[in-house]
Amino acid sequence: MKLPIYQADAFTDTLFKGNPAAVVPCESFPPADVMQAIAMENNLSETAFVVPNDNGYDIRWFTPMVEIEFCGHATIASAHILRTELGAKFPLHLNAPIGPLIVEHDARGYHLDAPAYQCRDIEITDAIKTAFPIEIEAAFAARDNIYIVTIDPSTVREFEPNFRNIAALGEHGVGLTAKGGHEGYDFTSRLFFPAIDLDEDPVTGSAHCALGPYWAQRLGKTTLTAHQASARGGHLVLNLSGDRIVLTGQAVTYMRGEINLSD
Repeated sequence: MKLPIYQADAFTDTLFKGNPAAVVPCESFPPADVMQAIAMENNLSETAFVVPNDNGYDIRWFTPMVEIEFCGHATIASAHILRTELGAKFPLHLNAPIGPLIVEHDARGYHLDAPAYQCRDIEITDAIKTAFPIEIEAAFAARDNIYIVTIDPSTVREFEPNFRNIAALGEHGVGLTAKGGHEGYDFTSRLFFPAIDLDEDPVTGSAHCALGPYWAQRLGKTTLTAHQASARGGHLVLNLSGDRIVLTGQAVTYMRGEINLSD
């Protein structure tokens, strides 16, 4: 059995920037343990598997360790591969574990319509202060992640994480964010996932489903520009409308290949 595989960099228009994701189009999903093994072999933050259905595609995402319910950058990468390699028509309807997703495409890039996460304030605990020995303005939680808010985007960019201390804060991700940024961004962030063996994610679309609503409320805006200040870096435009958020970004193809499952 052979499967096609592609790799694309998402939330960037430049190769080797943004966040790389593998995309595996299939006629039907392989067994879950096979998909997990492929994701582990790829050793990227996410591998997406897409299967055609009557209305579009079913999509699932795997890190090297676990299957997850939603991944923004691997969805953008999948939409890019489906459009450029397989001639998919837009709007693209995706049936996902988190619920239905829609992706549009135009000259500005790919526009992913996704749920906007509800945010709730949390206590700034001693464990948070130990993991983030910086000036902390606030902390909040949304779905599985927590987010630390500091006052200066340069603190976000220059922060040197202790991944053991960050992993002690929970079983999923921890974000660091601040208002503003270079080149006029509305806010800057970084995302750490050492609890699931991903120390720092280059660009995290799903986290912006929380960061977008948080900064929209703080800044009184419904359209925001965001920079994720990882070593690779990534750029997003966010548009809030009620309980939905549209994440806009570009993507570029890095690799085309084939998986050999016959041995």
